[in-house]
Amino acid sequence: MSLHIDQIETSTEPESSLRELAAYYAVVEAEEMPGDPPTPLEQRIADWRNISVHYPEFRWVLRDHDRICAVAGVAFDNDQNLENGYGRVHVHPAMRGRGYARAIARPMFDFLQGHGRTRFDTMIEQGAPAETLARAVGLRPVFRDQRSRLTVAELDMGLMD
Repeated sequence: MSLHIDQIETSTEPESSLRELAAYYAVVEAEEMPGDPPTPLEQRIADWRNISVHYPEFRWVLRDHDRICAVAGVAFDNDQNLENGYGRVHVHPAMRGRGYARAIARPMFDFLQGHGRTRFDTMIEQGAPAETLARAVGLRPVFRDQRSRLTVAELDMGLMD
């Protein structure tokens, strides 16, 4: 196993690396929001290049044999809620069950703790594989949200009237 984790700074990362990362996130988004169009590459790279100083983002990439297998990302507000860190851990669907989530979460949590963040907020879909890991490391659900989507073309305009 040739496992390594790197913290990357998307504002300066080579475009080739961002393209690879964008392809990885396309898989994540397709699983989380099936049927939605993928985020355009140009938009994703522009977002990654322009990080707010008031709400900075940090990202780690776990590679096994030079293939992205997991990504962790966090952000926090530098002006308010100074105890909170917000983040996500994603493991490629084909790579789950190998300990990658735990491996990549460790530097992410160390980083947050080093920046004085004592609370962590994340989003996990009910029934998702990450739910088990989240509970195992001590995270607990405190807020439930529901996401509903409607394709505008399927909208019953008569009902709208």
